[in-house]
Amino acid sequence: MECEQYVYGFTHLYLHSGMAKADNVCLPEQNQADEIRWAFMRWAHKNFGKRDMPAVQGLIATLKDKFPCK
Repeated sequence: MECEQYVYGFTHLYLHSGMAKADNVCLPEQNQADEIRWAFMRWAHKNFGKRDMPAVQGLIATLKDKFPCK
């Protein structure tokens, strides 16, 4: 539960601070929390060697990779 709330809180900050726009990231409108959480879980599994990096860096990498604006 705590990890889910961390992702949820960070996502709101990312959107409302303008970082998403600056990074050219467009988050899904539907089922946003689950889509982001699952994308991060896949990213973390694929990038296991980066497990010591701060979680926020992994989240940003996930958002840039999986949700670019089209």
